[in-house]
Amino acid sequence: MTHRHLLIVLLACTSTTACSSPAGDAPKAKVEDVKTETKTDAKADAKADAKADAQPAALSRLSLDAASSSVEFVGAKVTASHDGSFEKIEGTATLDGDVPKAVEVTVHVDSLKAEPEKLAAHLLSDDFFAAEKFPTATFRSTRIEPKPTPEGTHEVTGELTIRGTTKQVTFPARIEVSPSAVRGTAKFSIDRKDFGIVYPGMKDDLIKDEVLLDLN
Repeated sequence: MTHRHLLIVLLACTSTTACSSPAGDAPKAKVEDVKTETKTDAKADAKADAKADAQPAALSRLSLDAASSSVEFVGAKVTASHDGSFEKIEGTATLDGDVPKAVEVTVHVDSLKAEPEKLAAHLLSDDFFAAEKFPTATFRSTRIEPKPTPEGTHEVTGELTIRGTTKQVTFPARIEVSPSAVRGTAKFSIDRKDFGIVYPGMKDDLIKDEVLLDLN
């Protein structure tokens, strides 16, 4: 039984902010509609699952260490930039020995913190996160593959749900596995409108569509 802790920092989701792009040189995540599984695919997956069940399992499931993790965001408008964070997050990671296989994270949207408080309240409103209707944002990986690049060691694909809208996203991440911890870091941008956050801002101070997400 492993004693590793999962340490993950997600810089997640939307805000009103910055005269320059908040993403800077960060890569843009590939965002697609979630693919519907066909019957043929389902049968193939069932066979694969049956075969996997017949083999000895070496999987370990780790809980996210919330005290050492954070969820933050950066967004922009014409005249300024703002960042913020979510104080309540939870999740798990699955490893096959030292190989990362899956990660799931839940963000409690009503734990959002931003300055000033008036901004935080606006972000929680129906103009942005609609926190009362959609109290959580989630990410569930569907594939983690080794892929060394300047931005990371792996490529992660999964289903990101914000404001009740689910999209498949793919982004680079740096994943480090040690005897004491598993840490994943990533920095990339998404388009807020892909997730139904379309509030334009003031006519003379429009909000940029690009939002920076940072996973650590």
